[in-house]
Amino acid sequence: MTGNHLPARAFLPAALVVALCVPGASARADEPLSRFLTGLGEASQALADGRSADAVRAALAARAALPRGAAGARADLALGLALLEAGQPDEAALPLGAAAAVLPGPLGASARAAQGRALLAGGRPGEAAAALRDAAARGEGTISAEAAWDEADARLAAGEAAVAAAQYQRLVRDQPASPRAPMARVGLASAHRLLGESARAIAEYRNAWRDEPGSPASRAATHALRLWREAGGAVPPPAPEERLARAERLLQLARPRQALRSLDRLEAEPLPDALRPRAELLRALALAQRGRRTEAEERARALAGAPATPAGVRRGAEVVLARAAARSGRTEEAVARYARLAAAAPVEIPGLSPAFARDLPDEAAWLTAWLRFEGGEWRAAAAGFREYARLHPAGRHADDARWFLAFALWRGGSPERARAALEPLSGGPLAAGALYWRARLSPPGSSQARRLFRAAWAEAPSGWYGLLSAARLRALGEAAPSSPPPPAALPVPEQASDREAGAALARAALLLSAGERESGLAELRGLASSRRGRAAAPLVAELAAWAGDPELPHRLSRDALLPTRRAQRWGHPEAWPSFLPRLAEGARVDPHLLLAVMRRESAFKAGARSGAGAEGLLQLIPPTADRLVAVNGVPSPLARRLGDPEVSVGLGASYLGLLQSRFADPAVVLAAYNAGPGAAAGWAAARAGMPLDEWVEAIPYRETRHYVKTVLADAALYRALWGGAPVPLDPARPVPAPVEGVGF
Repeated sequence: MTGNHLPARAFLPAALVVALCVPGASARADEPLSRFLTGLGEASQALADGRSADAVRAALAARAALPRGAAGARADLALGLALLEAGQPDEAALPLGAAAAVLPGPLGASARAAQGRALLAGGRPGEAAAALRDAAARGEGTISAEAAWDEADARLAAGEAAVAAAQYQRLVRDQPASPRAPMARVGLASAHRLLGESARAIAEYRNAWRDEPGSPASRAATHALRLWREAGGAVPPPAPEERLARAERLLQLARPRQALRSLDRLEAEPLPDALRPRAELLRALALAQRGRRTEAEERARALAGAPATPAGVRRGAEVVLARAAARSGRTEEAVARYARLAAAAPVEIPGLSPAFARDLPDEAAWLTAWLRFEGGEWRAAAAGFREYARLHPAGRHADDARWFLAFALWRGGSPERARAALEPLSGGPLAAGALYWRARLSPPGSSQARRLFRAAWAEAPSGWYGLLSAARLRALGEAAPSSPPPPAALPVPEQASDREAGAALARAALLLSAGERESGLAELRGLASSRRGRAAAPLVAELAAWAGDPELPHRLSRDALLPTRRAQRWGHPEAWPSFLPRLAEGARVDPHLLLAVMRRESAFKAGARSGAGAEGLLQLIPPTADRLVAVNGVPSPLARRLGDPEVSVGLGASYLGLLQSRFADPAVVLAAYNAGPGAAAGWAAARAGMPLDEWVEAIPYRETRHYVKTVLADAALYRALWGGAPVPLDPARPVPAPVEGVGF
């Protein structure tokens, strides 16, 4: 499966499009028109599903029913797209050209662009370039934009290096963030080589190799340089500075194994003395990422103790040593090191991002208080949180400091002072949590506790604290608060108020009806990202949801739509219904929980990739995917296909199932998914028997605390929206100790 599924009603827009495109077509059900519409609809659905052979058969049936005029051209378009998808570009070019000559507007331009791609794939780049130039001129929106990128590739393949270089440079300059820009830079390097500009070509190839390690562009650049060198070209090896830059990039992508391999190769060659401290720091950081703390500490201590170590490298060594001390339980040493880091001015640190270096003083100041809290030093922690809030009133952790000040006071035996510390938070972004915990710290069953639980539920009825409050009220014998009535469903407008937005919607509908799902969705994404997107948001979301895309409706419901029941469903879609329920059942995982995890991890973006190197809908890192493949006994190449929705969902469901076998409570399962089973096992073992609500608040990592609360609340809302049984949530339930199980 490729995730390109369209609903079974896909034939309906196809029929409407034909009625618009075929002069004189009517709604009467005479046999040729009926066969034509059925064949065209089936071809569109089969093409969207990736069943190219079925699409070819259906398109041929449509063309046999109405072979001439606009109807025949429409069938030719479907046939050409199906043949191109089936890997028969030579056969596809003819019907696509015929369709382009007859069809007007977006479908004609799309047919010409597809003909250009077919000609290029069939080894006729000169003809392809001409077709693509025509498509770019005739088309609008994404049709024109994609044709321009393809034309540059065709010009390069045709040997028109100067024209290709100029076009690549213009496209990359104007659209640097386009997904096609990295490969275009590789094409630009190839054009420079053809023009005899070897130095520029090598520099461009090297940039792709260095800046995007592991990407298709990086692999293509590496391959091109190797072939060039094997052919006798004067291609020098990467300079040590370039190797170090690539190792840094690998660290930022959380790929420490590859970074260590790159550093090993670097050490096999003479390394300038000026670069040795930086290389040593990168190795220490990579070892720390790999969990080899002792080796990382040894190298970091040597760097921190050498008088000639540059300031940025010394600062990075201090970071390694502070983290190692904290993770080894040496709290006093860790606090002292973080205090020094908090007092130091920001400086660039090799191997760490500029944002990390900028935020380091604030983060270190927070950790000096948090480590005391984690170690149970309640009085010292309270003093530290109070001091952080005073010195960093706008810091990243200012709200957290005020929040955990209350918890430190409570744990230290001062519930009255804790309630007083929570009271100022009851009207801000932490209101629901502050109200809930003020209720929890009130005399059990008192009228004050009941009032505060009701107020916490009213503040966020579908949020984490609303769910906890409803459960607490039920335990006190009160009827749980009824869910608030869903907002009125506003009607979706029949047409966009803006002419350009309406034209983009029409292009998207035409492309989707022709089975060109990705092109149609690209039009919708472009519209949603434009200044006209907000006004057209309901129509964009409706059309994207019809096309089976969960990502765009989710994004629009979050950013541009009122919270109606329909928008809530768009924001919590039952994504990939053709395979997700089956895969969830096979892994014995609640499908609503799986969808809630996906919503949080990737926002339903199949090609999502994090800065830490996690990939796909469930954001698995490749080493974890490799282990899951080995555990499940499936073909190993699957781990390299995390961008495929079915692969990502299958492996993610399997991982959740393994975690569920080790950690019985969903909260601990989610903590393990986010922070790793090793960390979650330590928390669950150390705090076994703690009530669920307290256990979640005690999760040391801020991101993981928020993750657990958000995903469990989303899973509950999924069930409410789509008719599932309520999530059994008992805030007083003791969290069990973990059993043996998955450790990766």
